[in-house]
Amino acid sequence: MKIDNHKSKTELIAEIQKLRQALDQSTPNVNNLMRQCDDLTLINDLNAAVIQQKPLNYLLSLLSRSVSAIFNSHGVAVYLLSRDNNLLEMQPNTLPPKISDLIERLLSVKIPEVVIKRSSDSYYFKALTSGAPLTINGANNVNKLIYEFTDSKIIRKHAPKIQKVIGIKNVLIFPLVFGDTALGVMDISRKTAFVDSEVRRLRQIVSQVTEAILYHKAILEKESLLQELQETYNKLKKLSGLIPICAHCKKIRDDSGYWNQVEKYISEHSDAVFSHGICPDCMKQYYPEFVAKKNLP
Repeated sequence: MKIDNHKSKTELIAEIQKLRQALDQSTPNVNNLMRQCDDLTLINDLNAAVIQQKPLNYLLSLLSRSVSAIFNSHGVAVYLLSRDNNLLEMQPNTLPPKISDLIERLLSVKIPEVVIKRSSDSYYFKALTSGAPLTINGANNVNKLIYEFTDSKIIRKHAPKIQKVIGIKNVLIFPLVFGDTALGVMDISRKTAFVDSEVRRLRQIVSQVTEAILYHKAILEKESLLQELQETYNKLKKLSGLIPICAHCKKIRDDSGYWNQVEKYISEHSDAVFSHGICPDCMKQYYPEFVAKKNLP
């Protein structure tokens, strides 16, 4: 904006104040755009990793690093449900190395595998069951959260120290749910409280993470199914090849060198189901009196 040199001092001061107000009003918009850009970059990176079929560990490590930088947090930890839905298992490569190294120095032991058991008191399972984010703050509540990680009395004893040194004062737990399918939970922690706008942004990111994990699981299930089909095909293919059979007892030799009854071998190498009966020749040989009584040919 061009400043008119012929204006009075009072008019110039008023004009400068207007310019400052305009700048102050535009600053939040610029900050919002920058935050949106950061969020979209992370979402695009996650989608690219999924499309390239990167391993799940790679995807979760990318998520943790990016969230740590964007939200000034300790990164994220992702816990996936076990097959029986009674355990939440922490996935590797989610806890930042800096944090894990610090914890191991405090405990003087390597961080054990984290498995959270289902219980009515578990913050993690409460968030998963409710389907809504859960906020944990306050020293006692955070300590209780850390207790869920282990039954070890030694590690639990150091929970307050871990909380203090790392600076865990606020924790957000998000359920990873897609439709009726529950996959697990994700937590993010830091010193300062999370404001509503950050929770909304994290919801969008968590939604993308949930879809990415679901897609990754679908790929693994597809690969497992293809492997099963290939194994079945190989068995059928073997059955159609040269089969060693005893000329006397008619047992069949398998690939391990063991001799098995025909029924057992074919049942293991195909979907055939046997229905036993007796042929006319065997009836004459083994049950002649029955054949004579019935006047069978």
